[in-house]
Amino acid sequence: MLVCALALPATVAASTHRASSSPVLDAVEVGSTLTGEFGFPRPTGLAYVPSKKLLLVASTGPGRTRFLRIGSLEESLGAFSLPKISNTSTLAFDPFRSQLTAIDGKKRIAVDASELGTKQPTSERADVRNLQLENAQGASFDPKSGTWLLLDSGAREIVRVPAEDGVYRKPTRVSLKSLGDGRLRGLARNPLDGLLYVASPERRLLFAVDRSGKVAKTFDIAGARIRNLRALVFAPSADRTDRPRVQSLYIADAGGGRLEGRIIELSLAPRSRLSKTFAGTLAKTIHTSRLPTPAPDPAGITYMADADTLLVTDSEVEEMPLYRGANMFLIRRTGQLVGTGTTAGFSREPTGVSFDANGGVLYVSDDDKDRIYIVSPGGDGRPGTADDAVTSFSTIPYGSYDPEDVVLEPGSGHLFVCDGSGKEVYDIDPVNGVFGDGNDGVAHFDVGRYGIRNCEGIGSDPQRGTILVIDDYEHKIFELTRSGRLLRAITIPLSHSDLWLAGVTVAPTSNPKDSPNATSYWIVDRHLDNNATPKENDGRIYEVLRP
Repeated sequence: MLVCALALPATVAASTHRASSSPVLDAVEVGSTLTGEFGFPRPTGLAYVPSKKLLLVASTGPGRTRFLRIGSLEESLGAFSLPKISNTSTLAFDPFRSQLTAIDGKKRIAVDASELGTKQPTSERADVRNLQLENAQGASFDPKSGTWLLLDSGAREIVRVPAEDGVYRKPTRVSLKSLGDGRLRGLARNPLDGLLYVASPERRLLFAVDRSGKVAKTFDIAGARIRNLRALVFAPSADRTDRPRVQSLYIADAGGGRLEGRIIELSLAPRSRLSKTFAGTLAKTIHTSRLPTPAPDPAGITYMADADTLLVTDSEVEEMPLYRGANMFLIRRTGQLVGTGTTAGFSREPTGVSFDANGGVLYVSDDDKDRIYIVSPGGDGRPGTADDAVTSFSTIPYGSYDPEDVVLEPGSGHLFVCDGSGKEVYDIDPVNGVFGDGNDGVAHFDVGRYGIRNCEGIGSDPQRGTILVIDDYEHKIFELTRSGRLLRAITIPLSHSDLWLAGVTVAPTSNPKDSPNATSYWIVDRHLDNNATPKENDGRIYEVLRP
């Protein structure tokens, strides 16, 4: 461990420059992890360990600070704990010395990387009173020099603590007063541009500053809906289809009240601009929560033309007290429930569904098992009953680890799978008519470049020969060619902040006076999540007229 020989800090003269007058750029939320699902409802610290490809999430409770390990596949790799750390926002990994560090009051905590796989690592403490920190709210390291970088929010300065031969030397301070008023939170060094990133939560801005504290870039983070920003860190993109060097900014949002915290992934890369955006018109709302057998969290939707029926799947209903044995619902366009079924025999997480009118089978996606199920109704002709014949195949060999939705394209017989975490659409060609036999052809294209934050639902428009992707963050339907070229976006005319749009299909309009060829977009909305609101029952279907 390092020996700390910390002297009184020397102060760099405050710069007289003003904040950059360059345009404010967009920081786009491309993913989030509800850490409450792993027992960490209030994340307050973040660090990334490159050698282990490990994201560490800190949360402090009575007497202890717990750490969650998140792997490169966004899965939990267990937890460990340390004696309570007061300033978890200063959590940072020092790759120069291979240590996890943090500030605890007037002490510096250090844990060797070799200990991070144990349940109760050994830590060492060193006095840092001579740093004279007023309110430490962030930390990072220069991986080449080993310089320790600390955000002193109280003094509105970055404290640079150089190290030589394992000994910390005389620190210097860089003024951040040019960033304007408001609290400053978090400090992260971007390995791609070498700049230091600091957030101003009240102003909903993110500043990238150089070594002198001059603002080089400014980002708007309002779209990320951050409630309680506590820490920042750069780490590789969670999108497995991105190049390895692509970096994202991860934010620890501790939430508040009934809203649990989460880890938010932001992309700072420039996005393609939409050239054509049209306004949709809301024609009808069906409250699936009010059906005789309610569907509180409808996740998938498809249209069965022969029966003139919408088929809806619910991926969460079995977790709730109102569950009545059904997670599949047959609903008329008028809103009448005409039948129910279940996928429980093979999937408790039916996130998407598509109907093949020619084969009479259903395709059901499951983003827990990373599989597509092919369901052939039995002698009763009804899907979701005991006599169904079910086969399946994994989406992992194609590269999809989060298959949120699926659609069978009429005519071609191809399956299009929407991967949520990857913001990628996979085009699977069965070649010989059999999916998953090792003979399939596969192509894929990125939809994140169009500003899509979560590829939550997918459908097809047979009349236009296009693919539809729905993004619950943007509240838009993105219409693309089957090769992934963006044609237009349709704004969904709903302003509720708690929408969770999850699936889309094309079906005739609900107006009996319209032409039989007139079609609408039919969209399911999960609305509030039952993890945060266990007794919620607020599912809906929206009919949006196609412009």
